Amino acid sequence: MPPQSRLESQNYPHSLNETTDEIALSKDNMFKMLSNRRRRLAVQFLRDQPSADGSLQIRELSELIAAAENDIPVEEVTYKQRKRVHISLYQTHLSALHTNGIVDYDSRSGDVKLLPTSREFSQYIGRVAKSSRVQ
Repeated sequence: MPPQSRLESQNYPHSLNETTDEIALSKDNMFKMLSNRRRRLAVQFLRDQPSADGSLQIRELSELIAAAENDIPVEEVTYKQRKRVHISLYQTHLSALHTNGIVDYDSRSGDVKLLPTSREFSQYIGRVAKSSRVQ
């Protein structure tokens, strides 16, 4: 019997596609992850990163999300605004995205990186963003 991969051994709430080694989220879990704006923004900002691996530090991600939530440039984000987002990412949202195989999050280093599953997830982000705009 072959050894289990890291993802298989962690009992993620999704299935592994044996032919492509990619994770497939259940629709329920995908929409649960999409239900929170901070999780959507986190995936969106990670996806839009110019770095080759699409990674950010949690501090940088917190600043980007705080700027989007407050409709201000990143340079104008206050400590309090950034900290509020940072705490919720650290305590709730990044672990949920990590558990569902959407991001790889290392709480010790603060590195957040998109995983291949995010392609499946991010196809819905544009649709949700467009449909949630205030007219």
